[in-house]
Amino acid sequence: MNWIYQTILIIVILQNLITNILSIPVEPETFIRRQDPYIGGGNQAEEDYCISILHPTRALECVKAKNLADEALTNAQNNFPESTLHNGSGDAYRHCYWSGLLTFEFGVAGAKGFGDRHEESPDNPPEEKAMDLNNNNVGRTVASQIKKGDKNALSAACKQALTDGRLKTLN
Repeated sequence: MNWIYQTILIIVILQNLITNILSIPVEPETFIRRQDPYIGGGNQAEEDYCISILHPTRALECVKAKNLADEALTNAQNNFPESTLHNGSGDAYRHCYWSGLLTFEFGVAGAKGFGDRHEESPDNPPEEKAMDLNNNNVGRTVASQIKKGDKNALSAACKQALTDGRLKTLN
């Protein structure tokens, strides 16, 4: 019988917490832009996933995905010329490395979800989307074949995939 009262107490606390959170006047677009769920900002698919009252823990996952995206971008900037960071070898490497980091953190399916959502933008040219989806897939594949969390091995595997021609570029 004691567990029933504990459950009721938890429900009441959660209801109060949700009521207080929902009463804070925050414009969703302002919040989204401030949080910037992924590199390049959040498109509609990312925003729909990350900002959901029905799934509040997703926001934490999206913050983690954003941090991993920032890490991948910094890594690409440190390893490739700036001229290659859009549609070039640095961009291909960044997508591979980010998808690998996501695979370490969320598993293959979770990483695929984040990568696919990131490419779902009406402004994303079809050839860039195809390139990025390919490079994301290579990143998930190589990450699933190495020791979880071994970022040095992931970086080396993405560079090798670039050398082998498994990563795609447009220039």
